Amino acid sequence: MDIQNLIDKHLRKRSFLSYTLAPFGILYGVVQWFRRFLYQKGVFKSYQSKIKIISVGNIVSGGSGKTPFTIYLCNLLTKQGKKVAISHRGYKGEYEQEVLFISDRKEVFELAYKAGDEPLLLAKNLPNIPIVVGRDRTSAVKLVEESYPDMEYIILDDSFQHLQVQHDYDFVVFNSGFGIGNGFVLPAGLLREFMGSLKRCTAIIWNQLDTSHVPAELLNSRKPIVSFSYESVGLFDAQDRLVDLGELNKGVNALMSGIGYPEGFEKSATDYGIQFEKHFRLSDHYDYQSGDFRTRIAKSIKDNKLNSLIITEKDYVKLQQLPAFEIPYYILKVALKSSDDEKVLSLFV
Repeated sequence: MDIQNLIDKHLRKRSFLSYTLAPFGILYGVVQWFRRFLYQKGVFKSYQSKIKIISVGNIVSGGSGKTPFTIYLCNLLTKQGKKVAISHRGYKGEYEQEVLFISDRKEVFELAYKAGDEPLLLAKNLPNIPIVVGRDRTSAVKLVEESYPDMEYIILDDSFQHLQVQHDYDFVVFNSGFGIGNGFVLPAGLLREFMGSLKRCTAIIWNQLDTSHVPAELLNSRKPIVSFSYESVGLFDAQDRLVDLGELNKGVNALMSGIGYPEGFEKSATDYGIQFEKHFRLSDHYDYQSGDFRTRIAKSIKDNKLNSLIITEKDYVKLQQLPAFEIPYYILKVALKSSDDEKVLSLFV
């Protein structure tokens, strides 16, 4: 059983296996609750910045849309004239153990291409925004303070469980595809900690990928809930030219993605009108240079007589640095949209 089937059968739903693992989930949840409690009481020290700290995170493992929401929030605040920087761990990038800028207010640095897929995606979508990578968030925040004394906000991407820096605002992101999983904590479910941790958040961000309703557990949190939807910006080639959908659909197409929630990509592609025969579902943050990947893809392209591959922006930032495939690939760009920007802005008052 592959990891995606394991998640679908035992973590997004309740099963004999998830009930068997439930006691371990409770134990893990208690550990996480106690850790958060010790930070709240000051037993574990955390750094308080002079700059307002915005945390964007989740309590559900997997893709919830944190990075698209970070892009949305950064754009929203800068349109209000606010000065914003971003701190990202740089997961699986070459600089995860360091703390350094991959972009500033003038340019994206060359080293950004080795900083991991999500930091590079942020840098490409947010020109003129300083972005610092490194798992040591305290050092990252201090670096921004030293480099930009006029900074007003620092967004910590993927940081709800990172408590070494005090947060002024906490946005917890969910998507309708995963919801809250089966309601159990890891390893019995998808939750990173108990739902009660939501009492510490500023607002819940609900990314609507399908027709699912907001779970009662989120409604009962009595926290503001802001709904978002994904809107396809367009299908582009590697030279950033818009692709003619009619011409594309005359051939045989396949999707290829290494993201946390591949079903969401399929829905975006279908909604945009892309016809595809199959979807190469790879693990999140997939390393496209690993093993015999290109050989396997080349064989599948030949066996299925494929004419093109459709990929996500997150995958493109890695693939553009590698040799081209035997067939062209096109990038489906999507953006997170809200019908209530004022509601989000009101949370900062």
